[in-house]
Amino acid sequence: MNGTERNDTSTNPTDRYSLVVGTTILTIDLVFALVGVLGNILVCVVITRRANMKTSMNLYLRNLAITDLGVLLVNFPLSIYSIRSPSKGWVLGRFLCLYISPGLDVFFGASIWSITVIAIERYKNIISRKVFVKKGESFKRVTLKIVLIWLVSFAVVAAPLYPLFVYKRANNSAYYDCYPIWPAFMNNFMFKAYAVSLAIFWYLLPLGIITVTYWKISAQLRQSNTFHKTMHGEEAAKSKLFKEEERRRLKQNKKAQRILTPLVVIFAVTMLPLNMLRLLIAFMPEFNLLEKNYYVLIHDLSVLLIVINSSLDPCVYYLCSKEFRVGMKALFSKKGNFLESRDTMMQTTSNSHKTTTRSLLTAEVGTLAAESSM
Repeated sequence: MNGTERNDTSTNPTDRYSLVVGTTILTIDLVFALVGVLGNILVCVVITRRANMKTSMNLYLRNLAITDLGVLLVNFPLSIYSIRSPSKGWVLGRFLCLYISPGLDVFFGASIWSITVIAIERYKNIISRKVFVKKGESFKRVTLKIVLIWLVSFAVVAAPLYPLFVYKRANNSAYYDCYPIWPAFMNNFMFKAYAVSLAIFWYLLPLGIITVTYWKISAQLRQSNTFHKTMHGEEAAKSKLFKEEERRRLKQNKKAQRILTPLVVIFAVTMLPLNMLRLLIAFMPEFNLLEKNYYVLIHDLSVLLIVINSSLDPCVYYLCSKEFRVGMKALFSKKGNFLESRDTMMQTTSNSHKTTTRSLLTAEVGTLAAESSM
């Protein structure tokens, strides 16, 4: 967890709370991390290799899997290292300290905003009557949005830290420390502003946007159902064309919702302690200086929840998406190559059929709209 000044009251963590408790939490961390790394690698491989998995939503999910791998393979080890051996300083060198360490928390921003973009696209799918499975031309747009997610996350999370990080020899020690030094003016205003900005950027704002999209989608679906229930006679027959188009949209909406809802709930629950801990350290400087058992315990529990968040995401994909289950099983099947070739052929045929059907439906819907306006 970057952005926090180093606790120079370094003592052995075993002095602050039970070695048994710390070892137990670390063991659970490692188990979840191993499962998460394997699961997220499988997600990336499945989406990359299978033609029918390259939908816009799945491309965002692949980006989410990449951020989870970053958290599990980079953030998690460094976080454990920083709290488990504070008296040994930073042993990874000047370059990693000054140029890599400030950017580690970018993974968190890219993670939640990938989920947020899925929620926004799902909202657009319902409101603008578009199907959330476009390929080809939209692939460039999806890629651009993913790049933008990373750039904005870097600008908000990492850029403010680069001028502040120092690599210096610890007092009366042969070891070097690596940490940010925040200006002390206005009662550490910059550090407080940074902590609040992160809480807003990677927690409150994205969850707020997701909540609004859920509410608006629910309102739109209720309005649509009421509209169809009031249809009678010839109008009811004409509305069947609209229903067919809407049926496909709603199918995609339910598919996205099955995956999106547990992802959002898991993120909201597991990332809350980290944000609270950062705010506590910013507004109560004595909190991370107190020689209390609970400080290290709270830190370790926060890290555990972060690891759980990144590890459960691939489990959600597997449990909530038939496509992911089929794709993962195919990876370990002798028929995997055949299934991938078949998927490519079926996807091409399906796309051609859907394009023709959608064009016919659009033309008929336009004719009905013209008739109803006469």
